[in-house]
Order: sequence, then C-alpha cells, then structure tokens
Amino acid sequence: MPQKVIWVPGSTQKVCQLTGETDRQRKQPTLNRTETNYGLRGTDLGASFEHLGRVCFLFGDTHPSGPNNEWRPFDGDSIAWSRNTSGEGPVRLELVTAPDGKYRAISASGVSLKGFEVPTGGVSAQGQMYVFCTTDSRIAPGKGVVMGRSVLLSSRDEGRTWKQLHTVSRDKFIYIAPVVITNRVLKGIPGDDEKGLLLFAASTEYRRSNLYLAYLPLSQIENPAALRYFAGMDNKGNPQWSERETDSKELFSLLAIGENCVVYDRFLRLWLLLYNCEASRGQRGVHFRTAPFPWGPWSDFGLLFQPDRDNAYGQFMHRADPSKPDDKLSDPGQEKTWGGEYAPLHRGTVHTWQTG
Repeated sequence: MPQKVIWVPGSTQKVCQLTGETDRQRKQPTLNRTETNYGLRGTDLGASFEHLGRVCFLFGDTHPSGPNNEWRPFDGDSIAWSRNTSGEGPVRLELVTAPDGKYRAISASGVSLKGFEVPTGGVSAQGQMYVFCTTDSRIAPGKGVVMGRSVLLSSRDEGRTWKQLHTVSRDKFIYIAPVVITNRVLKGIPGDDEKGLLLFAASTEYRRSNLYLAYLPLSQIENPAALRYFAGMDNKGNPQWSERETDSKELFSLLAIGENCVVYDRFLRLWLLLYNCEASRGQRGVHFRTAPFPWGPWSDFGLLFQPDRDNAYGQFMHRADPSKPDDKLSDPGQEKTWGGEYAPLHRGTVHTWQTG
C-alpha cells in the first residue's frame, strides 16, 4: 500500500492573486493588473505547462473589463505566460494579445469554447503547443452539465492561432490532465519510445466521474490510433493496456471527479492527484490522493484545502454570512453569493472561484 501522506495543519497559505485589478484582501493593486494591462476582469482554471523556457497558463471562461467582441467572446478562454518557472516569488504574467493590445481568446475552427468548454491541460512537443479542450457541452435532464467531447488543438505561434487536430474522446477521456514522462524510468508503459504522455481523465458528466488513465507516445501525439487505455491489472500485478476506450478501467471508484491534476512529486517519490469534491458527493474541499505508480494503488483521500478549516472565508474568499459584517470581498451585487474552492491545479496552486 502507498505510504501515508497527511496535510500539515496550518500549512495552507495564499501566495498571490494572479488575475484581476485589486487584491481585496491586501487592499492593493495586483502585480499583473490585468484589467488595466489586458482588459481581463476575471477568469477561472489555469492549468500550466512549460514551453520554450516559459510557463504557459491556460485559463478557462474569461470575462473582459469591456464589451465582448470577436477577440474576446463571452466565456472565451485566455492564455498567459510567465518567465517564473520556479513558482516562488512574484508571478508576472504576459497574456497572448489581440491587435488592440488586450487579451486574445483561444479560437479554433469547428470547436466551441463557451461556458464549460475549456482548455484542461497542455504539453510542449516538436516546438509546438498542444492543448486538450472540452467542447460541445449541454444540459442533460437529471445529469446537469454533460460534455460532448474532448479535442486536441495545436499552435505553432505560441498561442496566437490554433488548429483542431482531432476528437480525442466522446466518452471517458473528456477532462484530460496530461503528464509527460520518460518511459525508461517507469516500468509497465507499453512500447519503447523515449518519451510518453499519460492522460488522466474524467468522463462526460461534469464532476460525476471516476478517473481513467491512457498512454500515448509523445512522438505520436497527433495520432489518436496510438492511444492505449489502462484496462486493469493482471494476476501478477502488471498494468494491462488496450486499444479500445471501452476497456478502460477506473483507477478507483468515486463518481465525483471533474477538474483534476496529476503530477509526480520527486520529494515524496509518489504520484499526487488533486481534485475538487463537492459536499453533496463527499467531504467538501480540495482532495488529494497518492500512489506509487500512475495506475495505483491509490490511497484514500486527504483534505488539502477547506475554506472554513483554513481560514479562507473573510480573508481571500467571500463569506456571505448575513450575521457578520460584509468582508468587502465580493463583486457589486454578489454580496449574497458565497465564494468557493475550485480547480486545484499543479505547480502548487489551488484556485478559488466566486460566481458573478
């Protein structure tokens, strides 16, 4: 079984606010002042990966400080860069911009990128950016939001223009968190390529999924036929792989995963999974699990962040408690809307959201 990893009480802390104009907790302008500099009022997500010596942040549904237009459609998705690859100290952002100097949303022919249709992770390969996105979302009776498919996009000009390469999945591999690996250091990977890509994914139903795993040689990232799906363990404890997505086996049973992120932690020498979990489907908060191998065995969950426990409410998350003074953290007109934790992504970041 995996060694036990526990959260250290009192260790959770806010590092910085990446986007927006004002840090309302510290009552000072943010470092990036994204409204003034890029016309970006607010955004969500922020999956990151390194490309050409910089960190790329893939933001989700983004709202401009001005009107929507062809460069900044409603709920479009933005991209930013940082030269800070360590995650320590100030994180200064440079956004991909339109001809008018304000942020430019991702756009690819044949791909809808409106609400709930977002970039979920990216990799750098052959000098290009490759980004996985969810698209074709809809409301299904009795299920809530359902994702139609996942797609792979590529960019040769550092995120200014995009091309749709192919549909990745319409079933289990929808919200995809990719991880680049060196194959020789991980036994059990199919094939003998030097570099590979592990895809950890949730399925079509938003935040109502188990977690699945697939493998793709990095040199064949544009070839969906090269995908191999984790199909369980054999009687000798070896991972089995299949060419058919229908053979995919969940890594553990939960039916609560939506946004997720997996990395190998070299300090712990374990694989680390972060995901959000809503109160209706378990203990609310940002959960973590660990495993010695990508296919497991995965530990029971630990609670990494919970806004009440970690004193976030009234500090950097809005507390809509009518019995207490207004904390001045909400947008105008959103005083009765509680803030909530959302989208725990790697490089040690946990994002919070507030509707509005």
